[in-house]
Amino acid sequence: MEEDAQHHRRLAEEWEELVTKIRDIPGFGDFLRPKKLAQLCRAADAGPVVVVNVHKHRCDALVLVAGLDDVMHIPLSKFSYENALTLHQSLNQLLQAAQVRARDTRLELRRVQVKATTDVGFPSILSNLWSSVVEPVLDGLAITASFTEDLPHIWWCATGPLAFLPIHAAGIYNNGVVRYDISDYVVSSYTPTLNALINAGKYHSTRQTFRGLLAVSQPNTPGYLELPNTTEELVRIRQRAHDFTVHELKGPAALIKSVVEGMNTHSWVHLACHAVQDPIEPTKSALCLYDGHLELSTIITKSFPHADFAFLSACQTATGDEKLSEEAIHLAAGLMLAGYSSVIATIWSIMDKDGPIIADHVYSELFSDTVPDSTKAALALHHAVKALRQKVGDSAFLSWVPFIHVGV
Repeated sequence: MEEDAQHHRRLAEEWEELVTKIRDIPGFGDFLRPKKLAQLCRAADAGPVVVVNVHKHRCDALVLVAGLDDVMHIPLSKFSYENALTLHQSLNQLLQAAQVRARDTRLELRRVQVKATTDVGFPSILSNLWSSVVEPVLDGLAITASFTEDLPHIWWCATGPLAFLPIHAAGIYNNGVVRYDISDYVVSSYTPTLNALINAGKYHSTRQTFRGLLAVSQPNTPGYLELPNTTEELVRIRQRAHDFTVHELKGPAALIKSVVEGMNTHSWVHLACHAVQDPIEPTKSALCLYDGHLELSTIITKSFPHADFAFLSACQTATGDEKLSEEAIHLAAGLMLAGYSSVIATIWSIMDKDGPIIADHVYSELFSDTVPDSTKAALALHHAVKALRQKVGDSAFLSWVPFIHVGV
């Protein structure tokens, strides 16, 4: 026992010496130390960042606002861990009934069959999120409804069971009448962590030159159902891109090696394909290409030199692992880790016919200026979802709610 204790002390001393040496290196003075508030506040440079702390004892919104030297504390007295858990379980039941686990041409029939359930279930979930989480935050920030184009941009960083709930769609929807709708107040984005948002801002500031869009379409992936509208997505993108460079990889040409090489040379990537979420080993979640799976574990080991914007027009690309709710382990977060500062993704499967509508409106805005700007992605998605809602109806929650924006 004495030898073990001495060995432990020697290791502890060696640890302290190594950490001290590292902290003496310029730029590493805070190595393994908690980040200072001044550093974290940089996450709010583009707009308020709301960290919602969901704990068994109490729930609070901790808000970072540019120019504010302290954290704004907004108690969420109407919300609780149990409430978040119940809402998450209710949402899961709705999604399981609708079988929204893969982008599929047959989903429309399934969703018609469960429409009565979703018409009741979704409004209940979204109204609870509105009254207990979103409304107190908007009131605390003095943000009121505005029907102009110039809406504030807000980032949500949720914890616990709340991380699986669609805060960006919160509102009160009764019998087809929308009384309150978060999209009338703010443009919503998400971030897995404050540091991810800070790093995304750094990435974008150093990679502002547009170096072309890699557009991948998989209408016939071996072993998976057909997705004919992924071809239509590429047609829409090509029409909107005008004279900007778009490199297409379709069907058999969309091989893992080709896609990775394309991501290395292009700054934007659009992936219209199947995707799989692995709840047991989240790093094995993958995009389904013609010759196999491009896994998250492969993506996060890459450093794409020009990475800027990614559009994941697939299923469950921003769905995390329920057992690791405090850890952002999904394809969208993986692309951010690989250097993409702005990502459009989905929290459950989308209808195949909805993909081209969203892509058309998004790229219409992103390619509207002389220089494509990925920081407009959140607003472009905001407008695209509004357009989809006008087409399918506000109560078609399974169609429009899954689309989200992550990053700057």
